[in-house]
Amino acid sequence: MPNIIRTGDCRATPEVIWAACCFEEFKWEIWDPDLDHISDVNGVLAEGTTFKFKMKDGGKIPFELTAVQKYRTITGKASIISECIFAILQDIKLEPKDAQTTSITYQFSTHGIAAPIVAPLYSSVMVGGVEKGLAKMIELGESAALRGQYL
Repeated sequence: MPNIIRTGDCRATPEVIWAACCFEEFKWEIWDPDLDHISDVNGVLAEGTTFKFKMKDGGKIPFELTAVQKYRTITGKASIISECIFAILQDIKLEPKDAQTTSITYQFSTHGIAAPIVAPLYSSVMVGGVEKGLAKMIELGESAALRGQYL
C-alpha cells in the first residue's frame, strides 16, 4: 500500500503558508493539481467537518477531517465504498524550523483490503500529486512572504 511522504522547506512562517494556501477557505485547488474544487462543506476547518473533493477527472470523493491544529496540521480521510475496503489518508504538517522557515510534510496513503490491488494502478498519479502539491504550497508560501502578505 503506497505511503507517499514528501517534505520540503519553505521560507515563510506557518501562518503565512496557512493563509496563502487558503486552507480555511477550502480553496485547496490553488495548490492541489488534481482538484477542481471542494463542495458540500458542512462546517469550518475542524475535526469532523465533511466535504467533497470534485476532481479534475470528474470524480467526486467524500472527505472527512480527522484532526486539525491551526497553523500546524490538517489530517483527513476519504473512504471509497467503505473504510475497510479502500480508504485514502491525507496529512499536511507545518513545522517551524526557525523564525522564517517552515518544513512542510505532505503525506498520502491508502488503506483497506482493496489497497494492494487498486493503489498500484494510481501510484504514479498519487506520487505526482503529492510532489506537485507540496511544490505549489512552498511556492505560494514563499511568494506571499516575499510580498509581505498575511503578516
